Amino acid sequence: MLSKTLKAKYFKNSSFLNVEASAAASFKYEDGGGQWNIEKVNEVFEPLVAEAMIKIPLSRSNPKDAWMCYSSIWKKIWKANLPPKIRSFCWRAWRGILPTCINLKNRGVDVDTRCCVCGLDDEDTSHALVASPELKSLWDNHMPDVGGPINTNEAFVDWFSNKVQRWSCKQVEIYCILAYKVWNRHNKIRLNERAEELNYIGEEEKKMWEALNEAPPNINEITEGTRRDD
Repeated sequence: MLSKTLKAKYFKNSSFLNVEASAAASFKYEDGGGQWNIEKVNEVFEPLVAEAMIKIPLSRSNPKDAWMCYSSIWKKIWKANLPPKIRSFCWRAWRGILPTCINLKNRGVDVDTRCCVCGLDDEDTSHALVASPELKSLWDNHMPDVGGPINTNEAFVDWFSNKVQRWSCKQVEIYCILAYKVWNRHNKIRLNERAEELNYIGEEEKKMWEALNEAPPNINEITEGTRRDD
């Protein structure tokens, strides 16, 4: 529904994924303090579009480039060769709306904010999907670029934005698969259910990525083989 509204109203000659944003547009809707100018956004966009935009946190490090950054990241996520459920999950993680303990607390839920896995640090998106000490072996073995020095004060939206812009398509896909499986395992532990070992998650990621990227059979070879059999 949102994509159709954007297309019909604002991107008639292209799609939101392909639109080229100017430098001026990138900070037109920013209030100067790293936050959306809600009044301006509501003035320019229809309610549905405005609501979706405001929910996306602006980059703290460089808000003037946020619009161009978000459009390129959106494009890379949604064009990744991934099942829709994993693309959707990573989009929600990037927007900061996964039901982490910190997010639940901020919504008024009476919950212990400590991570249910390590029991040491507060559970925000960065901790659950990147910085948890338990995940170090997973990153070291399957995606070393994730397991390097991590700024624990950096919001996930900034960390993921920087990584996605640098990563190849394959790296984006591998991280998204691993993060999705890590989150599911996290929730099993939260619910006191049996959870997979991290090594198993790594092996499952490999199998899924290979299956998704397996070359389709060449139709000409199939046809010729059939003819020879005849």
